[in-house]
Amino acid sequence: MRKKQCVLLLLPLLLSSCHSESPSSTEPTVLPASSTLEEGEGYGFDAVDFPLEYNDYSVFQFHPIDESTCSIELVHTPLRRSLIVPSFSPEGRTVVEMADCETHSHPTRCAQLTEIQLPSSLKKIDSAALNFGIALQFLRVPDGVTEIQPRAFSGLDSLEELTLPANLDQVPELGIDLLKNLKSVYLPFHATGIQEGALRDCVSLEEAPLPYGLKTVGASAFEGCVSLREVRVPKSVDLVGDSAYRGCSSLSGLTLEDGVAALGAGAFKETALRKVFLPKSLASVGAGCFEGCPEDLVIYCEVETRPEGWDAHFDDPRDSHKVVWGAKREDAK
Repeated sequence: MRKKQCVLLLLPLLLSSCHSESPSSTEPTVLPASSTLEEGEGYGFDAVDFPLEYNDYSVFQFHPIDESTCSIELVHTPLRRSLIVPSFSPEGRTVVEMADCETHSHPTRCAQLTEIQLPSSLKKIDSAALNFGIALQFLRVPDGVTEIQPRAFSGLDSLEELTLPANLDQVPELGIDLLKNLKSVYLPFHATGIQEGALRDCVSLEEAPLPYGLKTVGASAFEGCVSLREVRVPKSVDLVGDSAYRGCSSLSGLTLEDGVAALGAGAFKETALRKVFLPKSLASVGAGCFEGCPEDLVIYCEVETRPEGWDAHFDDPRDSHKVVWGAKREDAK
């Protein structure tokens, strides 16, 4: 009887001790920075589904730029499905640059991370800065970003939709030819130029609307985008560069707004166009602009005769396509 009484007295103490030693269900699991794993694998257990707003400073390194700003680098792949990149370092410096994580720390690529939020304070993204995010499907770059290094998005193998910052003036060579699942790219609202080869060979790209106010589409900017079906070139464009849309074999719809000034050599070569209207604002059309298009292509020209700045062989009778002079836009519908 006395033994039973002792057990009953000790039981609450034992339960209290067990409870105090067990981790709280609300506390996140913090993994040591020294932990390693093979590419695409976890740490022997499933990814932790923390809310997006949760920050874990242990997965980042902060590199001072000056007294008030710093760059941030991922040094340890977080085992969770969502991540927010902080706007400030623990010392209070503002994060303005996403550093190249491939050069310094080589973090393992995380197959569980499907959502990431970049800080609004960000100004620059280095090459391969997001190389760890192989499972990300959607990415929105903050509007404050004004510089994106070539191949900044390499490694985002599952990415389907990319929204670039509204205030980026020039769209650089993004190196997205390796992103085989990318279907939509929303270009900067205020961009004035798309640089040479910017979105070349993005084979799954179905839409990349050109912003109003755009001035130039660089040479080979969309070359080899075989899934692209329609293009509307706004009136602000001074030049669609050489081979800009060459090899876009699904491109069957093209609208050149009144005001477009020049088309480079082979700009729409080897596309699927069958009807095209060329406005009288075009002062220059380069050699072989529509070469390799279907044999039944009809080119409707608003001008009555070939302008001096157009390719001398534009209306060569040996070409298979037909040219109609003095046409109206509705004729091409």
